[in-house]
Amino acid sequence: MAAIDEINRILSKGALVDLATEEGETPLMMAALSGATRGCQFLIEYGAVVTKAATNGWTPLHFAGHAGANDTAALLLRAGASKDCLLYTSPSPRDRG
Repeated sequence: MAAIDEINRILSKGALVDLATEEGETPLMMAALSGATRGCQFLIEYGAVVTKAATNGWTPLHFAGHAGANDTAALLLRAGASKDCLLYTSPSPRDRG
């Protein structure tokens, strides 16, 4: 609960909920990687975009899946995460000929 209180304090002072690192990773992605379902729910309620992708193409759903965070992945899917998102943004070997 203390972490959510801290997030609320920071966001209420005007921090951007989808502010990303140089790698394009957002707080929602990091919460998903940690399996912090309640934190993810809070960020989504605050307006975090569940379909936003980092520079490597990973979305919050990829981070939750990587962490084995099933409850978090289910939350993200209910919030609109795409089941059809690709893992990599580069062409597949089949597409290269």
